[in-house]
Amino acid sequence: MQRWYRLALAAGRDPSAIQPPGTVQQPTLPPPVEELCGDSCTSHHESLPDLRHGNFSCSTIAYQNIYVCMCIAKCDDGYQTEDAGLLFCNRGRWAPIQPKVVSTLVGVGRAADAMPNTDPRFFQHLGISDEIYADVALHILVKLDQVPNLPIVETYLDLISLDNIIDFDMMRQLLIWVGPTIDDIVANLDFLEVLSRLVTFGATRHPVCRNVVCGGDFENLVHGRVFSSTVTYKSEARVVCDRGYLPRHPSLTCTASGQWDKPALCDPVTCSIPEDPPHGSYLCQDHLFSDRCDVICDVGYLPETDDTLGCSWTGNWTAFRSGNTTEMENAATADAVIPQTLACVIADCGNITTLTHGDVTCTGTTYGETCHLTCMDGYKRLNQDNLTCQVHHVTAQAAWSQNPECIPVSCGVPPEFPNTVIQCASGHTYGNTCGVTCADGYEGTSHQTVTCHSTGTWSLQTGAFQPVVGGPDLFCQKKDCGILSSPANGSLTCSGTKFQDSCRLTCEPGYKVANESGHVFHSLHSFRCMASGHWSDKPG
Repeated sequence: MQRWYRLALAAGRDPSAIQPPGTVQQPTLPPPVEELCGDSCTSHHESLPDLRHGNFSCSTIAYQNIYVCMCIAKCDDGYQTEDAGLLFCNRGRWAPIQPKVVSTLVGVGRAADAMPNTDPRFFQHLGISDEIYADVALHILVKLDQVPNLPIVETYLDLISLDNIIDFDMMRQLLIWVGPTIDDIVANLDFLEVLSRLVTFGATRHPVCRNVVCGGDFENLVHGRVFSSTVTYKSEARVVCDRGYLPRHPSLTCTASGQWDKPALCDPVTCSIPEDPPHGSYLCQDHLFSDRCDVICDVGYLPETDDTLGCSWTGNWTAFRSGNTTEMENAATADAVIPQTLACVIADCGNITTLTHGDVTCTGTTYGETCHLTCMDGYKRLNQDNLTCQVHHVTAQAAWSQNPECIPVSCGVPPEFPNTVIQCASGHTYGNTCGVTCADGYEGTSHQTVTCHSTGTWSLQTGAFQPVVGGPDLFCQKKDCGILSSPANGSLTCSGTKFQDSCRLTCEPGYKVANESGHVFHSLHSFRCMASGHWSDKPG
């Protein structure tokens, strides 16, 4: 026998309590606390509230040495509870509790390492999530009464939460930051007592399994309606769509979850992709009901009509006038829809109007064809001699490249001659005739007009061409005053007899220069031929 054992016996120690020297005495744990509400958490559920159309599934949750029985209502197919349906055994009576309260309390306990089972999946069958809710966490800390700096803790909870959810690690850091006091309080709190205090948070009631009712905002179903006599489990509803739309699922069934098994939707009728017409293609918005397709023709081709295709409720394309919304709606929803297509035809510029002073010879009148313009004598082409049928890039209309036109040739300004003014009142182009006006002292010759000839040259004659060629007096010549007769006893010496010419009279001795009226002049006096064609005086 060991000496230390003999000494312990001699001291009157209980032999069963004697330990070897150096053994650390373990603290005595309090006996486990377990609330009993019958045998619900073992095998029998007699003490649970009566649950028609359902039953309870129960499990025990441990927090340190406190064990609490929790049960979740499980309704039969076609039935559901109005709330979570979670109960816990509270001092021998069943009390409802919100799952988020238990979830948060368990999460806070895990953060303080007070939960024997830290696997969150253990609670899933009770409808308890793995979430810590900020509002519930604050409520728990308030209920503890001994939390220091509670306003600061409340602010911190708000900062670290996202949509009222707190990350587990952030919760652990919060407990560390608040201090060892709160960590110890959380680790050793009376789980059952706290649950009892939190029963009123998000107050609920004992679960009742009621008939599942499938909802749905069928009143706002676009382009359709839903018909159903009942909306309980396994009820069927019929989807009826407006003209131009088809139900994605004609029949719906109410499921045990309270949701319709399929969505109520009306999809637009689909038209097949139209086959492109010869010499063109379709440009479509899409291929659904009321969508439009315009025809785009190849270069040199134009739409046969001013129509657009519309996808009708029958799934066929039909035509209506472009830009007419009302006609399009009527055509797409008409009782009888005639399938139609659009066509591209070669652009036609049409015949050219007969010209007054020219002629046009064409290879044809459609796109790419040409016309040659020939003008009559005296006329010339305003533009090029060839015209081409083309399609305007802006108006998308067929037109000739230019307007054929023959205009009179121009002879330009008539030539100038001394003492002559040629006046062209009607212009200088072919067929126009200009008159001649002579200056004072001059009179017209036999040529008193000039005419613009077809060759673009001035002519002295109308019709036959006679070039305007001649001296300075071609149109205007000096007036002739005639020959003066020499008087008796004198003789005349003249420079000529025409305008601006003069004569000087030389008298015999004993006689003086005078006119026929006897008026005496200076001996150097000259008799002049005036602009009127008469002499200024006649010698006497």
